[in-house]
Amino acid sequence: MARTYCCASSGAVSVTASPTTKTILGLVAPANQALAIKRWIISCEGVAATDKPILVELGKPTSGTQVDITEFQLSGPVPGAIQGVAKTYSAEPTWTSLIYYAHYLHLQSGHEKVLQRAEDEWVFVNSIWALRVTNPSGNSTTNICVAVEWEE
Repeated sequence: MARTYCCASSGAVSVTASPTTKTILGLVAPANQALAIKRWIISCEGVAATDKPILVELGKPTSGTQVDITEFQLSGPVPGAIQGVAKTYSAEPTWTSLIYYAHYLHLQSGHEKVLQRAEDEWVFVNSIWALRVTNPSGNSTTNICVAVEWEE
């Protein structure tokens, strides 16, 4: 890794509750470059205190209509071409059975996962990892934002 740190953000993504599963943000690693996820953040636009928690999952989608979003270099030796490609989805992808990380989150809160040591990092090559949420029936429609930082 060249110690180049990059980031991308989904912006506000509307998620209805019926229940609805929505993949918010994906990160694609090219065949020749390892990416190490260093941090990801999810925040929700809470509506009602009585809403049930949403399920947040980080895993591997296998297909779906992807839309590129802008990546930014945070720091590193020389500004250059960013190898990782951040995606949103205009159609919900299918997923493998591999869910790497899952937790529940109330719509009136947020969550940050920081991976500080080499043992913690989620490193991948030539694949995609993405974050999706499931908003259960009876909940409010909400906006969700996701940001990811990685090293390449």
